[in-house]
Amino acid sequence: MTPLFCLYVVDLDPAVLSHGRFRRANPKGGRRCLYVGSTAHTPEFRYAQHKRGTFANRGYVTKYGKGLRHDLAGAMSYATRQEAERAEAALAERLRKEGYSVWSR
Repeated sequence: MTPLFCLYVVDLDPAVLSHGRFRRANPKGGRRCLYVGSTAHTPEFRYAQHKRGTFANRGYVTKYGKGLRHDLAGAMSYATRQEAERAEAALAERLRKEGYSVWSR
């Protein structure tokens, strides 16, 4: 059986803006900060991995993660990692345009 991939969005504490790399990735961003990712697991399982520091991208979720934002992630699933990663990039860009500061791949 082929695994399905989904997107997840994590609310980040605005203190993440103290990291220059995060700020530079969001030159027009606001103070509402998010992490966007994709996973073959449930969003809850992946978030728990981040909080433990397992496979934690730059540690932003580990240190600043406040919880999942299911309302922003959407409910679509993707058949391949490549499809999910394209959707992840598109979601991150859309959220930036809506005024969020976003970290993604």
